[in-house]
Amino acid sequence: MRFPRPEGTIANLKAVTALVIVGIICTGCLGLKAQEPAKAPKQEPQIVLSQPSLAEIAREQQARQAKEENVPLYTNDNLPTRSGGLGIAGPSAPETTGNERAGFAEEVSPETVQQIAFLRGKLSRLQQHLAMHQRELSVLQQQLNQAQMQYYPNPYETLTQEYSRADINKGTSAVNEKKEQIEEDQKNIEDVQHQLQRLAWLNPAAAASAQSAESKISPGLKPGTKPYWQARFQAVRQQLRTAMEEQKLSENELNLLKLQQLRTLNPNLQSELTAQIVAKQQEVATDKEAVGKAHAELDQLQKELQGSGAPAEWAK
Repeated sequence: MRFPRPEGTIANLKAVTALVIVGIICTGCLGLKAQEPAKAPKQEPQIVLSQPSLAEIAREQQARQAKEENVPLYTNDNLPTRSGGLGIAGPSAPETTGNERAGFAEEVSPETVQQIAFLRGKLSRLQQHLAMHQRELSVLQQQLNQAQMQYYPNPYETLTQEYSRADINKGTSAVNEKKEQIEEDQKNIEDVQHQLQRLAWLNPAAAASAQSAESKISPGLKPGTKPYWQARFQAVRQQLRTAMEEQKLSENELNLLKLQQLRTLNPNLQSELTAQIVAKQQEVATDKEAVGKAHAELDQLQKELQGSGAPAEWAK
């Protein structure tokens, strides 16, 4: 027995079948699309700019500096050379005098010449005093050594010296004072040398004009005036005092040599001391002549003052 098919049911089945087919087709298309390789993004063309080299930059900088500043520009091409190679300090500068370097004119000032001569004389006198003071220190040290082992004929005086050590203390104090005097002499010499070097560097023409001249009179003193005469008398009296001190020093050195000879038993050493004593006696005689000469110069200066008509108190 057959039943009739409803028409609506058949239509529904067809519609469902169509939808299934469409879904299958869409799924396949999506799968195929997913399997395709991804395309690279589109790149825009880059613009490459050409940059100058370091050498070109350096040349441009040198040219710009040459235009801005009116100064000589040294490069490897125009670098000056000299025989013996280029030193660390660069090429040697042209020879210039001290005044040209310092910006002064080449003029010889009489005052400057006098100042240089006065400083040279002062330096010479300071060096003479230093040598004399060093000799005096040597004498004082020898006398101190003798005081430490001195023999006194009077027993009471021997006991007194051993108890109080008066001679030793006095000698030690004199040695220390002489050492301080030597240090002061050395400092004064350094100061005068510095003044001379500076003055000669600033005034080379004046230094060349003065040459080795020495003066005992301060510059700027007008001849015939009271300060001028007083400066001359002071210089001569100082020369006399120095000559007398050197004579006394030579006599002390001579006495030490004679005492050393008496205490020496070695014949060879006695012969050497004899020769030294003879030489020192000649030195004492020379120092006495220097003292007499200084006295004569002082007398001559006194007569010169009287002949000029200047007051006698200007000699003080």
